Amino acid sequence: MRERKLARTSKILPRIHFCSIKNDASRFCDSELEAARLLQLEFDDDVIAYNTQPASWQYIAYGKQLRYTTDIIVEHKVKGIYFEEVKVAKKLETEKLSKKFKILKALFSEHYQCSLDIVTEEDIYIGDNIINLTKLYRFKKENISDACILLLKKLPSEISYAELIEFMKINNCDIYDPLTLIAKRIYQFDIHTLLNPTTTLELQHYETAHI
Repeated sequence: MRERKLARTSKILPRIHFCSIKNDASRFCDSELEAARLLQLEFDDDVIAYNTQPASWQYIAYGKQLRYTTDIIVEHKVKGIYFEEVKVAKKLETEKLSKKFKILKALFSEHYQCSLDIVTEEDIYIGDNIINLTKLYRFKKENISDACILLLKKLPSEISYAELIEFMKINNCDIYDPLTLIAKRIYQFDIHTLLNPTTTLELQHYETAHI
């Protein structure tokens, strides 16, 4: 493995700067699909940290020595350290790429004792999840208001999004508190269905939330 020095700009592909709250740093990626995957990782409570395009690896295929750069390295509470390749599913149907990643997956498993997972848009875009996560993301780093903190033990166990907005308003909370509560997982809902006024929210444990 050879550490890769990633330039801020590329002659081949434009770099997308993803501002990671979890890592408190920018992460660079080459496509909107990769950026969407990073958004998922931000909301995965089992993901401790991650980095993009962390290193280059040498491998042999077709009688040649080739180089491969992983898209993402992930530190996970359960799975430990593993790598991800983010690819459009259609591209993986080609014989060349299919053989390439078969070789690489075996290489990572046998020689580096970690997995190389292939992630496609079918794993990322599930219903309206990315739309919801995009809307909520900016509120992950916001603090709920003092008025809202005083209400935490009085929050209804189940409430619609519209009712939560009204509940916060009546109790003189900040206008952004409802979305902040959802972004911090104090309230949860079916993330694959578009958040709307009638969406049912269920109260979770808030003691460990970053409020």
